[in-house]
Order: sequence, then C-alpha cells, then structure tokens
Amino acid sequence: MKTVNYQDLANVLEWCVQYAKSLKVNMEDPEGKRRNFQIGDISITLLNYHNKAILFKDGIVGEQLNLDQSAEILVQIWITNKQKKVKSSFGINEIFLDPNYLKIFFVGAINTYIKASIKRFFASKVNNNKYSVYSDEEAVIDIPVVKPLNEVSNEGIQKVETLMRWLYTQPNILGVNGGLSNQRKVWIVCNSKGTKIIQYQDICSISISFNYFSSKKNVIEDGFVDYYKTFQEVLDSLPEIKVKLLKKLSKMDMKRINSGIYPILLKPSAVCTLFHEAIAGHMLSAKYILNGDSTVFENKLGKKFANNGDMPCLNNISIYDKPREDSMTASYKYDMEGTMSRNICLFDRGIIRNYLTDRNTAVRLKQKSNGHYISEIFVGSDDNGDPETIIPEPRVSNLIVESHTDISIDQIRKATFEQFDFYLEVESRSGAVFVETGTFDLDASHVTKVYKDGRRESVTSGVLSSNLTDFLASIQIVSNHYGESKGFCGSSSGYVPTHEKAPAMMIYGINFVTDPKPEKFLEIDLERDKFIPESFNTQ
Repeated sequence: MKTVNYQDLANVLEWCVQYAKSLKVNMEDPEGKRRNFQIGDISITLLNYHNKAILFKDGIVGEQLNLDQSAEILVQIWITNKQKKVKSSFGINEIFLDPNYLKIFFVGAINTYIKASIKRFFASKVNNNKYSVYSDEEAVIDIPVVKPLNEVSNEGIQKVETLMRWLYTQPNILGVNGGLSNQRKVWIVCNSKGTKIIQYQDICSISISFNYFSSKKNVIEDGFVDYYKTFQEVLDSLPEIKVKLLKKLSKMDMKRINSGIYPILLKPSAVCTLFHEAIAGHMLSAKYILNGDSTVFENKLGKKFANNGDMPCLNNISIYDKPREDSMTASYKYDMEGTMSRNICLFDRGIIRNYLTDRNTAVRLKQKSNGHYISEIFVGSDDNGDPETIIPEPRVSNLIVESHTDISIDQIRKATFEQFDFYLEVESRSGAVFVETGTFDLDASHVTKVYKDGRRESVTSGVLSSNLTDFLASIQIVSNHYGESKGFCGSSSGYVPTHEKAPAMMIYGINFVTDPKPEKFLEIDLERDKFIPESFNTQ
C-alpha cells in the first residue's frame, strides 16, 4: 500500500486556497450585467481513513485486511458584500491522495463551485446571514509527520485467537465472531485566514459477539466492543476481557421480570449513556439550540437548569467535555475548522456553563469557538439515494461527569435496602434522544436483581424511557464510584468517537419496560450441531 505524505497534501491544499482567492469569475449579476466576481474566504478540509482489520469466526483467524476508505474533501466558500455574507459547502468523495491529482481536480472544479456560491448569494436573504458568519480565530500552522499504521504482531494475533477459541469451546456457545481493528482518521484544514493543520486520531478496538443457547431453548445474542488508543493496550487487556466474558456467560440464563417502576442502580456505563445522549452529546449542542431544534436548554447559559428544590441531585455533579485529554480515546487538538479545541465545563452544580460550539454558533453567542466542529464524513446520501454534502457540527468527545459527593456504593445499597427488598442493577452502552421533544430511551442491556440478603440473579433486559426532566428528577443518590464507557455517537454528521467517565447513580420513578420473550429453538442440538477441532488450544 502506498504511503501517504500528508505534509505534501497540506501544501497542495494551501496552494488551492491561494488559487481560489486569486480567481476572477465572469458571470451575470441579478441585473443582467456581466461582471468579475471574487470569493471572500475559503476553507478546504480533506478527510481520510486508514483501517487495518483482522476477523475471527468460531475461533479461526482470517487474514489481515486493509480497509482504507476513499478520501473526501469539504470545500466551503464565503461570498460577501457590505450587506450579506453567504457560505456554500461542497462535499466531494473518491479523492485520490496524490498532490498532482488534487491540483488537477481543484483547478477543474473550483470555477463551478464559485459560480454556484455566487448564485446562492444572489438568492439569499440578509436575515439569513447568521448561518454564514463565523468567529475570528487565530490562524494556526501545525503540520506534524503522520507515520504509517503499525501491523499487529503474529504473537498478538495468536493471543486473541486463543481467547476466541476458548470462548467457542465453552458450554452452550453456538458461535463466536470477533475482530481486531486499528483505525486512523486524518483531516487537513487549510483556509484563507492562514490556518494549515494536520490532525489524526488513532482508535484500536476488539469486538466479540456470541450466540448462547440457554437452558430454556432461547438463542441469546451478546457481546461488546472495547476501544483503546493502541494495539498493545488491547493485548494488555485480554485477561480482563476473559473475566468479563466469564461474568457474561454466568448471567445468560435469565429470569423474566415484569415491567414496572423499581429502584435502579445505574452503573457507570449507564450513567455515561444517559448524560451523553440525554444532555451533553446533543441537547447542549449550540447548533440545535440556536437553530430552534432543541428548546430544553435554550437561553439557559449561566442560569440554573431547574427551579430550587427540583432535581436536587444535579447540585452534586459537574459535566465537562475534554477533547484535549490525551489519555482518552476521543481526543483531538484541532477540529475540522482548524480551530484549537478547548476543554470546557458544560454543566456545574445545576448551572449551564457552556454549549458545544463551532465558529458559526460561537459568534452568534458572542463567544470564541471551543473547537468542537467534527464529522465522520463529508458526503452522504439523501432520501432518494443521491449524494449530499454532510456538514460537520458541534460534537461531544471526552465527556466527564464529576461527582461532588463521597457516597460509596455500599452506602447506596444500605440506604436502598432500608426501603426496598431488592433493586435492579443496570448496565447500558446505548440509548437514543429525540432532540425536538427531549424524550430519551436508555437500553438496559444487562440487568441484575440484587436482594437484601446479597443474592444476585440475572433478569431479562429492557428499556428505560422518559423525558429528560423526569429522568434527571428521578436521580436519588450520586455515588463516588466511577467507571467509563467508550464508543461512537451518531448524528446527522455521522458517527464520531466518544469516551465517557461517570459515577454510578441510584434512580427511582422511571418505568422499566421488559423486552419481549425471545423465540425458542427446539430443533437445536449442540452435541450434534457443534464441531470443535482437536487442534484448538483452550489454555
């Protein structure tokens, strides 16, 4: 595979910016007179992915694959006069990462993009200026060398293969799929204000999914994906992953529980999902708030979110987003506008302190951007399957929910058992928020019923569903016991990596809806249908 020289590409994009700024485009104005037009400003962002992957199936390892995607470019052009400023965006895919190709492509296309931008300028209204203005940020030049992705060692592959084979040989396992992946996301930003940066983000993952045949003849699908910054971290975590798998297998024969309202201990993974999806990840995006798509936190900057006496537990937490926290997987130094990212406090003891902003939303708030303009892709598909430009937007990265209490899990259990005979312990790594209504669904993927006498039994999974304010009002106790969750967050700008840390919390008053009864498979016979090769090393 050809090595990409990103520094050369950055220099070419800088040349393209200068070329576009000097270009004079002759076309008719609204009065029918031919004139020469020039652009006001231009920004070009190149986005590329490198991905090495190894697949495993039922303990057998496949070949190492290079799954690089074609590069994409986002060209954003501003046309201005004394009254109006209008931005037009053009997403282009299937870009070759060759300096000469980029020049050939750009020179051939930029005239068309400028003409389209000028026509849009003519058709726009002055009161739509707010969608095209942007904050003045200091120009930055930072073009580090991007080294090639490392291959996974044969020794490392064998260690993962041994784990996959061990899982496949466990009783009641029907099948196992797995994968190792090392993904690098690279973006280059050059603009007419003088910014020229290269940013890259490496995320390694191990995924394991399996089908378990329960004593009730149900096929239960389970698994997980864990994310790290390096492959060595993946390999170092294999003993912990094996322990996690053993715990999962011990909980597969689950008892059914009725839907209803129960005392629920949200484990850190569930709290991470709740505060990411229901508050910080989307509801505190300045884009949604300023464009009127979300009104929950509208006009709340510097103000208490809840009235005195409501949601008292919110006074015990602060919420931060820290893209500059290098130890976390979703960190980055510059966003896709070339703005230096900043760690920010979003929520502090009940008060909304900041929104997630880009340069447009920041100037509308009379602020500087905090550098959260991120996207997965620049080209998507509309409802008809035709290509459409995808615009980055303010996105969450490394989210930290900080507790201001010294309450332990044991203290929570003691307080709960003074009122109830049991509680549900809920883990979750997924949820969904409906921005317009503030309604939120939290998937309770793993649920354990914990009794006063210490017994623990696995029960069927389900969903916790409510509006945001009821969810927050249901928080009874915030602990000092932390955990973390890593994954990807979806939005109109695609899926971007996230990493959350949060404390466990006790809630009461939210309806738990049990999942439907799973289908029974009476025809399955594991002794007949499952083959285990003698060569499998199960040590």
